[in-house]
Amino acid sequence: MKVREIESTCVVSEEDCTRNLRVSLSLDLPHCKELPERTDKLAIVAAGPSVPDFLDEIRTFQHVWAINGAYGYLIDQGIMPTGVVLADPLSTLAGYFVKADKRTTFYASGLCDPSVFKALAGFDVQLWFPVQDAVPALKDCPTISGGTTAVTRAPFLAKYLGFRDVTLFGVDSSYDQGRY
Repeated sequence: MKVREIESTCVVSEEDCTRNLRVSLSLDLPHCKELPERTDKLAIVAAGPSVPDFLDEIRTFQHVWAINGAYGYLIDQGIMPTGVVLADPLSTLAGYFVKADKRTTFYASGLCDPSVFKALAGFDVQLWFPVQDAVPALKDCPTISGGTTAVTRAPFLAKYLGFRDVTLFGVDSSYDQGRY
């Protein structure tokens, strides 16, 4: 049997990852801090087509984190996310935050494009760093495991921040043309 190594490859070049990392570190933003175990519940909400079916349940959570574009959708539904998890290194991510609110903490990967940090200037942004190829080990910086997307990293970030009771919504990773 042959063992195959799985690589964590990014959607942008290694040079762009390095640039994004250099910019994020230069901003002197606070880093996520590991927190002790907590008993309150967390809903992590992605943008899958099933989300509308669970809005009433999502409203029962004290803590709601959005993934990317789910942020604006939740606000439109009267749900103010307490957090947003950002991982994508692409500039298009910045467009999701035209409705950014001071009540939300933005948990941003150190690989996010500089335009994201510009769009969130003046907001509560906390950095974390992915365990990923082309990302060097950084002293005193929180590194978060998990797949290659914000939604696959979010549960690991939640655990780092003390959450143990986490429910995922809208992670059906599909598109229903009739709903959105």
